[in-house]
Amino acid sequence: LLNQNSEWINNLGILTSKVKKTQIIKDCTNVIAMAQTCRARFNKYGADYIGEFDTIICDEIHVDFFKDVYNLIPNATVIAVTATPIINKKEDKILHGQELVRRITLADEFDVLFQGIKTSELIDLGYLTQDFNIGLIPPDLEKLKSSKTNPDGYTSIETVIKGYKEFCSSEANNGLAKKTLIFNPTTKVNKTMYNAFLDEGIECKLYDSVNEINETRKEITEWFINTPGAILLNVGVFTTGFSVNNLEAIIYNKKTKSLSLWLQSAGRGSRILSDSQIKNGQIKHNFLML
Repeated sequence: LLNQNSEWINNLGILTSKVKKTQIIKDCTNVIAMAQTCRARFNKYGADYIGEFDTIICDEIHVDFFKDVYNLIPNATVIAVTATPIINKKEDKILHGQELVRRITLADEFDVLFQGIKTSELIDLGYLTQDFNIGLIPPDLEKLKSSKTNPDGYTSIETVIKGYKEFCSSEANNGLAKKTLIFNPTTKVNKTMYNAFLDEGIECKLYDSVNEINETRKEITEWFINTPGAILLNVGVFTTGFSVNNLEAIIYNKKTKSLSLWLQSAGRGSRILSDSQIKNGQIKHNFLML
């Protein structure tokens, strides 16, 4: 997100964890940074660390940790956007001796809320692609229920590979495999799934924070973007802001009670092809398998 948003902003200073001197950033009209970096620097050096600001724009505001930054700049106007305006947090209070639980909403933080155009309208207008939902039913479905000994529930490696072969492989699509992004529940499952694909002779790559990877995130994402029919496995790092417009299939091999997480993950496959891709004869059919 940091790199993508910096491409269209003029007179910009980019604050990352590697930035040590502040003068260059203070001289910029605009500054872009991750919230975690801002919070760490503000707590250490003060809110004027990167200069004075009239406006703060927060992207993906549903994540609900930006207030640690903008509350330190009280006189600035805060504008926040998100495609999934759902906060999955609750507030506990004791009132007259009774314990109450209230769901937190964006209305608690902002004076004015604007609802944008609906997803269905964006699809009709050609700004997003229509998805085709495919249910992959594993054996022993009852084992999907979580327990103390199995909090992540049940996942079937065999079912995922079978679904890929049936809907995404080159054999199933006239010799042209579909570019596929796979979400797994844990890093352990991610590595197991990766090895299972390789054992089947299916080339793929994984990315997560635990398993040993010899390539950088940038190298892996560039490979995925530029390789026809590529397969990329992850747990959640590519949930938000990952934009690959020729992504054709998502296999969601995990369960979640978070509607915003689900919509963000599914939205990775909603991008439309560019004009140059269409001229080159590319066709996109967006599969969402779960």
